[in-house]
Amino acid sequence: MPYPEIKPALSSFQGGELRLSGDGFRDLVWAILAKGKPVRFQVRGFSMSPFLREGDVVTLRPVGERPLCRGDIAAFFDSSSGKMAVHRIVSADRKSGRFLFKGDNSPAADGFVDASDIYGIIGRVERRGKTVRLGIGPGRGIVAWLSQRIPLTRWLFFLKRLVFVRRKSD
Repeated sequence: MPYPEIKPALSSFQGGELRLSGDGFRDLVWAILAKGKPVRFQVRGFSMSPFLREGDVVTLRPVGERPLCRGDIAAFFDSSSGKMAVHRIVSADRKSGRFLFKGDNSPAADGFVDASDIYGIIGRVERRGKTVRLGIGPGRGIVAWLSQRIPLTRWLFFLKRLVFVRRKSD
């Protein structure tokens, strides 16, 4: 995977944490992954809810450790925003080496992304110090299939209502 040349970016220390600008963070992630090392960082936003939540800590592994698969959650360069995004692969075109990404809670797909613009695969999710496996384990392909059709929060709302109505009738 070709990694871009690292450019200096603004950073500061606040409350014992290193805070990087968007470009600085992206460049640091590229540099660490280029060395074959995993990167841990905190998730921001709600586009991957309910499987990734604001504040979850994820471990991003280099892509070369295993082939990318439908259902994987991966970080990629989003050319429309110019930032790094973390979404699920819902479809793959192996011939062209392009992957279709979509946030589980997003109404529309991000579009196809070249394999060279994919930073790494999420290998671990931690929520309040505990490991979360739901959505990144063996069932990730089913989650991708559901996510491709409708935002997952709607599926979960439907399932919750179904269970609630069933319990009420018992």
